Amino acid sequence: MSLFMWRILAIASLVIFIACVVALIVTKLLKHQYYYQYHEDELIKKTRSVNSTNFLYFTSDPTTYQYIKKYVLCKTLSEKYCICNYDREFNKIVFYVIQYNKRHKVINVTKCVEIKNGQASRVIPLSKRTNSINVIVSKIDKMEINTSVIKPHNRIKIGIYSALKAILTFTLLFALRHAVVELFGGSFTNTYFNSIFDLIAIGGSAAFAILVGIVSNISLRRKNIAMNRGGVIEYEFI
Repeated sequence: MSLFMWRILAIASLVIFIACVVALIVTKLLKHQYYYQYHEDELIKKTRSVNSTNFLYFTSDPTTYQYIKKYVLCKTLSEKYCICNYDREFNKIVFYVIQYNKRHKVINVTKCVEIKNGQASRVIPLSKRTNSINVIVSKIDKMEINTSVIKPHNRIKIGIYSALKAILTFTLLFALRHAVVELFGGSFTNTYFNSIFDLIAIGGSAAFAILVGIVSNISLRRKNIAMNRGGVIEYEFI
């Protein structure tokens, strides 16, 4: 194959790579959907300290209120976090903290799991963009309260996302390989493109791209929620 044809293939690969990136951004295939809509919790009190402002709320979700009656939302200049007040001690409690921006759009969901809890939860770190939160209890001991907060990703969308990721990985490696050979190959450029070494490089790129797609598919199907855990802090709930 001539050098001109290899250049055409490299340009086509770059175009496909850009098209895949645009498709992933525009389609938002992995945008989360939720079972729960925002509901306004009752503000009990607001306190200010030197470094932070604390908002104490009653939980409004009827299933949550039986187990987590109050929570404090703490806002500082550098971070935001919350602490939940348990109704009693449990062997195990699982709950979600849904975080919203000022327009009540979900920006993050934190899944919390605690064993043999005390009066209050650990510190639960929140996104810096958080303006308000809702707390939804999922499990108490062995009892299922709410099965989930985030709707599972559609398997077809996950498959499309993984395929696009594999394609963009291969096309990027293909274009980069061509650019590197053109820049440093000198008089051996055309010879290299028609050698067994080039076929090995292309085959290795394809194998790596397939691996990226498989790993993406498996990881997305296993875990859709990032879990954050914090340290212990004392807060006096009244």
